[in-house]
Amino acid sequence: MIKALVFDLDGTIIDTEEITFESYKQAFQYYDFELTLDVWEKWVGAVGTPQKVCKYVAEQTGKEIDFQKIQQLQDEVFSQLITDKEPLPGVIDMLEAGKKADLKIGLATNSGSKWANHFLTMLKIKDYFDNVYTFDHIKQPKPDPEIYVKSIQHFNVAPREAIAFEDSVVGSIAAKRAELHTIVVPSKLTKKATFDHADLKIDSMAKLDLPTLINELSSKVVYESIS
Repeated sequence: MIKALVFDLDGTIIDTEEITFESYKQAFQYYDFELTLDVWEKWVGAVGTPQKVCKYVAEQTGKEIDFQKIQQLQDEVFSQLITDKEPLPGVIDMLEAGKKADLKIGLATNSGSKWANHFLTMLKIKDYFDNVYTFDHIKQPKPDPEIYVKSIQHFNVAPREAIAFEDSVVGSIAAKRAELHTIVVPSKLTKKATFDHADLKIDSMAKLDLPTLINELSSKVVYESIS
């Protein structure tokens, strides 16, 4: 029986990832470097992506990259682009369905607590969550399963009694390593990735019906990929 739902944040609940890429792309133009999606997507969902990309750009250009300058430029662009963002399609309906079914609902994100709380508050969905685990609460970020293990332990449920919703390879691997049922809803940045390890890949959370999903997973039916 399914007793808990655990959501990733960036790219799963809100489309911050595409905006983050675009804002860093514009920031690196300061160094006359054109950041491409195929470079950025290598680290989508991981911790330390900006630092890794700065190192990559330095290696490619032979220039000394001022990380603080890049962050300043990126923050300016990001703040302009993130205005009036709403939850991705199907997210609110899934949260409502979870509450209606009396399920525990958690958040498990590689982002920090300040970032997570900001967006949960901005989107007016913070009250849906019974617990929030962020990078600040763990020793090992995704793809390590620690954050999912802690989340379900908090709820006192078994791994197969929980469903994880993810958008990235890094996050979905973490959920599967923790042995949760794993549903992948790829973002625009991860739609070309391979998710053979997931229980289900679907292009929009709006296409999911929670009672049907719970019945199928509880019956140990493995979903085929839906695109």
